[in-house]
Amino acid sequence: MDKVWKIGTRWDDRGASSASVLSIMRRNNLAFVWLDEAGRNYFLDNVTKGDYIALADGYQIVAIGKATGDAHTLNYFKKNFQVSANDYANFSLEEGWDEITAVKINIVDIEDEDKADFWYQKQARFCSLNQLWNEVKEYYDSHLNRFSIQSYTGTIGNGKNGSKCLLNKQVSYIVPVYQRPYEWGEEQVSCLVNDILNGFVGKEGNCKNPEPVFIGTMQLSKRKPISNQEYEHEVIDGQQRITTLTILLNELRKMFPECKPLQSLEFKWLKTHVSEQQNNYLFNYLHTDIVESNNRYCFNGQVVVRTVEQFLQNQEENEDDFVFNIDDFCEYLFGNVLFVVIETSAGLSKTIQIFNTINNTGLDLNGSDLFKIRMYEYLRDIKMEDETVFEKIQTVYNLVDVNNKKYNKSYGMGTMLDLYKNILITKYDLNISLYSFGWETFFDRLFDALLGINEKDNFRNLNGLELDLDTLTEIIELKYEKDMYNYKHFETEFATRMISWFSRYGRSQDLIIYPFLYFYKKEPDTYEQLERLLVVVNKYFFIHSMENSKQINKVNSFVARLVKSMCNNPSEEIINSVKEQIAKEDEDWLVWAIGRDLFDGSRWWKYLICGVSTYLKERNMASNDLIDKIFDTGYFDIEHIHATNDTSLNISPELQNSIGNLTQLEYEINRSIQDKPFSEKRKKYPESSYALIREIAKLNEWTIEDIEKRKIQEIEAIYHYIKNEKELSFD
Repeated sequence: MDKVWKIGTRWDDRGASSASVLSIMRRNNLAFVWLDEAGRNYFLDNVTKGDYIALADGYQIVAIGKATGDAHTLNYFKKNFQVSANDYANFSLEEGWDEITAVKINIVDIEDEDKADFWYQKQARFCSLNQLWNEVKEYYDSHLNRFSIQSYTGTIGNGKNGSKCLLNKQVSYIVPVYQRPYEWGEEQVSCLVNDILNGFVGKEGNCKNPEPVFIGTMQLSKRKPISNQEYEHEVIDGQQRITTLTILLNELRKMFPECKPLQSLEFKWLKTHVSEQQNNYLFNYLHTDIVESNNRYCFNGQVVVRTVEQFLQNQEENEDDFVFNIDDFCEYLFGNVLFVVIETSAGLSKTIQIFNTINNTGLDLNGSDLFKIRMYEYLRDIKMEDETVFEKIQTVYNLVDVNNKKYNKSYGMGTMLDLYKNILITKYDLNISLYSFGWETFFDRLFDALLGINEKDNFRNLNGLELDLDTLTEIIELKYEKDMYNYKHFETEFATRMISWFSRYGRSQDLIIYPFLYFYKKEPDTYEQLERLLVVVNKYFFIHSMENSKQINKVNSFVARLVKSMCNNPSEEIINSVKEQIAKEDEDWLVWAIGRDLFDGSRWWKYLICGVSTYLKERNMASNDLIDKIFDTGYFDIEHIHATNDTSLNISPELQNSIGNLTQLEYEINRSIQDKPFSEKRKKYPESSYALIREIAKLNEWTIEDIEKRKIQEIEAIYHYIKNEKELSFD
């Protein structure tokens, strides 16, 4: 069972309130305590991931945290950039980092009206508090993602007419780790600055009748108390605008050093957790004279300066009585640039859902963006990883970009997540109907279930399913490894093209390939077994692609059961199960299907039969050219050797449109001879690269008897290939 520990937040032996380090703990999501050597060892050995931490201010427990990892020395967190002391806190951690033990936590603050229930009159820096286990756990779990939403009008500085001031010394805005970097360019920055300047000068252009400017919606998390005088908001939507406004104020401060309202600004209200590099760029821009060429904040600062200077120059040239007063402009900027602020208290998934509902000006979140955010929420809240896990998720995403560049591919993360979906369904024995789900729908519902938001059908019993980055990484690497593998047998190449190009079941190919490679990766001949499997699967799909479309569900169910069985059975059994299924197929029906009218049904029937016919005729000359000849529908057409409009033969439609009279022929040759009689066609046939066509060109005539004879030969050859041909050999 998870344990409950009390940690005191007053940092001197007397427990004076002035020595509180609670703000540092809140700001860094970190509980820490100084103990003697025996106490430190006890802390390190016993405080573990999942434990509850009651943070006490004197006797009063003021917040509850849940450990997102195991205990370490504070130096460990410092070295991993997971803790920093605020420069205006009343406590410094410059000394003794190795003598302080700590654990990362998610924090829930206890509401004032509930604090009476959490009074613990034992004076100790660190002690067990298991007697309050039920109360602590219930309060934490019920308040962690409690939902609330409110909206209000906000201004940059001086709130007017009931609006709230966004920028003040008590509030900091944090761009969370899952956000994209600041990336507005010159067009967006200059547009925002010009809108504000135009509002200030008004329609008359003389600054006498300024007009308020509405610059959009901001979505913030519920404010998080750091101390009695300090709060934090996470910026869910509005990062680009609040950052650009910060840049505008910073550049105006430098342009107008005599302006007291600008000089009084400390520029401590904005931080970014997107990456350490981004935060360094922002800090260097706001608080140092360092100018970095690849720093977007510095670049946009120059854009602001050019925009302001150009605007003022234009106004002076066009308006005789124009006078720009920086103090008046600051008063306008602080009080008449308006936002609508939506403040939400909710879990991350619900917060992002609200963002998607109201967002119509920012960057859309696509499916892979949402997976990244929800995976972060899952690993943080369910697997109790700390905030650095987002960097690990980003590393997995970067792996796709790196491999795309390395192997000249263009896969998106969605391709990898679709493969991951199929592995999860197979590994955890989920309902086979889920194989048919798109990956976005699957993961949306899966995360809802894992995070306790909503359990829809087929997601109620997940059989202990767990998500992890190692498996996803392995699948990504497997995808590129498979792409780089060259099939040893030409027939495997032919089989995979038949499945994806001409069968009804092309979408099932990856469903079969990647679970097979994943679950049989430890077998020494995995790829050889895969080739054997693909060849027999192609034959199974061939048979059922010749059926009507009503049979699709039957085949999809067989494929799903086949894939599900990969988790627990040897690869040889998987191959044999397909061969056994082929052996059960009705022989008389198959003979009829091969020889029937191929134009009386699916348009793909003629491609299937003629493609196999060409392959069997020419496979001894296997080459990439043969692949193009069989599968490139821009290269060939289906040729009626006896033309459909040639009335010289009294031939039935069934025989006319059968494999006895059909073959592949180069598109250009086919179009040049069209419905000409055989005596004319045979003059062009020698130009063809198809062996069968060149053989037929040697005949003087093409009769019904010739068509019937070839039909029988083709049926026998194709039937033998499907039913009786030996499997691949790798000896």
